[in-house]
Amino acid sequence: MELTDPGLTAWLSSDGELSLLGLATTQPETAGVETDEDSESEDWQLRLDAFRIAGGKLDFTDNQVDPPARLAVDALSLEASSITNAEDAEIPIDLSGALGAGGEFSFGGRVVALPDLSVAGTVRLSGISLSAAQPYVEQHARIRLEEGVAATTADLALRPDGSVTAAGNLEVNDLRVSALGGDEPLVGWKSLNIDRFEADLAARTLGLSTVEFGQPYARVVINQDRTTNLDGLMVPSEAVEAPDAAAPADEPPFSLVIGGTTVADGALDFSDLSLPLPFATKVRGLEGFVTTVDTGSVAPARIKLEGQVGDYGLARIEGTMTPMDPIQNTDVSMEFRNLLMTDLSPYSAAFAGREIAAGKLDL
Repeated sequence: MELTDPGLTAWLSSDGELSLLGLATTQPETAGVETDEDSESEDWQLRLDAFRIAGGKLDFTDNQVDPPARLAVDALSLEASSITNAEDAEIPIDLSGALGAGGEFSFGGRVVALPDLSVAGTVRLSGISLSAAQPYVEQHARIRLEEGVAATTADLALRPDGSVTAAGNLEVNDLRVSALGGDEPLVGWKSLNIDRFEADLAARTLGLSTVEFGQPYARVVINQDRTTNLDGLMVPSEAVEAPDAAAPADEPPFSLVIGGTTVADGALDFSDLSLPLPFATKVRGLEGFVTTVDTGSVAPARIKLEGQVGDYGLARIEGTMTPMDPIQNTDVSMEFRNLLMTDLSPYSAAFAGREIAAGKLDL
């Protein structure tokens, strides 16, 4: 059986109702009709050698979020073989397509439909535009995904009990994030690479190999009223949890392990507009690493970062810190060399009433 160039338009209403469910008709009640409970009837047996879809199109809209999220799929291709309704029968499936927002996807694996649904196979995503996730991001943060593409190859498993596991690699390149209504970037990077990740949603665990950042960037601004460009980015949750509410006793705490983090050719722009003389400086060529971070361990992570400050200065950060509890365990040394004292005039003017004519600082 084969379908050529089929199309489907569907949506979720604001209250989560799937439009396709409205097409189903209700069966009339069989009032007064007696059935023989002892009568036996054989179940229908289904078998289809192959089912194919070629050139399919899908247009789906999620109206549960504001603004609505739209998913458009072109060149949808599906091939399934040995389809049957026998219990525990594995049905081979190959699925692929292109997203309207940019990027391609594919899945190859096996599906068991009865008695309970289970799926196992390999998912491949390439060139996926992160802008498609913007409506969902806005529900939690007032930021805009200006640019960014993702790619992954992962082994995915959906078990009959509903638990999901995934393991593979991940790349996110050319990311650029700005505040809603703003033009200048807040954070971004040229490349992010994770050679291996392992996630188990039921066990609430996520493990990452070394996270490699290429040319990461961040911008921090202190405004005239001493607020920052980072204030107010998070959307407050409407759900208010009771003070005595606790997580279910059988739910394990979330566990995160990051094998390490490396930074290559990073940059940071810092400016303080709250001073009588506005101050700004730039850190360039930031290089270094952070060792393993484990939420289940009290062992601190080691930090070593070094970069250029201004035209001639050097900044070096080295030590140890527990990222999940920095107040309890932080031992970090910061070293600055050859900083131009004239760059500090905005602070000397604010607190001492004088500008600095010349000088260099080692700290």
